[in-house]
Amino acid sequence: MKYLNVWKDIEPAVRWKGDEGLIDYLIEESQKEPIALMCAEEASLHSTTPFFTKEKFLKAKDVYMVQGGYDMRYYDSILKGLPNLEYEIWPFYFLYESVYHNDSISNNSNPEKLFLCMNYKPRIHRKKILDQLARLNLLESNYFTWHKPEESYHYKPDRFDEDHYEWKHWQPKQTYLEGTTWDQYAPPSNEMKKCVIDVVTESFLHCPFTTEKTWNAIISKKPFIILGKPGIHKYLESIGFKLPSQINYLFDSVEDNDMRIQMIVDELYRLSKKNLQELHESMQDVVEYNYQNALNIVKNENHTPRVKEHYNEVITRAKKKANEL
Repeated sequence: MKYLNVWKDIEPAVRWKGDEGLIDYLIEESQKEPIALMCAEEASLHSTTPFFTKEKFLKAKDVYMVQGGYDMRYYDSILKGLPNLEYEIWPFYFLYESVYHNDSISNNSNPEKLFLCMNYKPRIHRKKILDQLARLNLLESNYFTWHKPEESYHYKPDRFDEDHYEWKHWQPKQTYLEGTTWDQYAPPSNEMKKCVIDVVTESFLHCPFTTEKTWNAIISKKPFIILGKPGIHKYLESIGFKLPSQINYLFDSVEDNDMRIQMIVDELYRLSKKNLQELHESMQDVVEYNYQNALNIVKNENHTPRVKEHYNEVITRAKKKANEL
């Protein structure tokens, strides 16, 4: 079986052939030999979705796909019933990478800020939450980043949902904490130690996906508030993680993105009135439990043959480190 990785093989093909051309290319490759599309590093099928059709896959021979989301229903709605295609999900790729790379474990007992909120690509939902935080004077008074990256091979402005946004309460400016040499698996350790909560702005709101942004909070032993797909906190509870009672997660079930953002900001405003030291100390049992739960997933998870074969290096090195911690 020929393995094709989403970043090394599939992403370059999209740039070369376009979305429909990519699907045609993959089908042609499957006619030569069975292929496995290894996409645990991604969750959304993005703009290729319209081209996953029965007509096209009748021409395929043997295609297997691994995706990185956590809810099979999302993929079933697009892929179920397509001929010559099998698929599975492995939602823990970024957990393994965070365990291996992240050394920002924090038990600091003297927090100085309520939250840390890191933002790289200028997604529209990140613009909205930063603007709303600024409205309540919660942005500049806490730790945050805003990179505004330049266009490059790996980043094209407006590629997904980076729509134009009229800022109302904050004038965007490049804001760094960890320096201009950005490492997605290495949160700024000093600021992580000095904040109470990690406010995570996930990559997408439309698909069920947890990236290193979420796992970094857990591995750094921080309570989290995640701006992601509705129900993301409920999902984490379903796999053994705990949500601290000190934080009101009622927003998690709200489908309207703007309303959910507003509720998150309102909750942060409420928490900002608390004594940070007391708030920090009151949640330590939960963050320690979540940290151990994350390590146990890495230590004990059994993998399907294709995931184990293709991601063997990622799995092996993370398990080794988890067993040493």
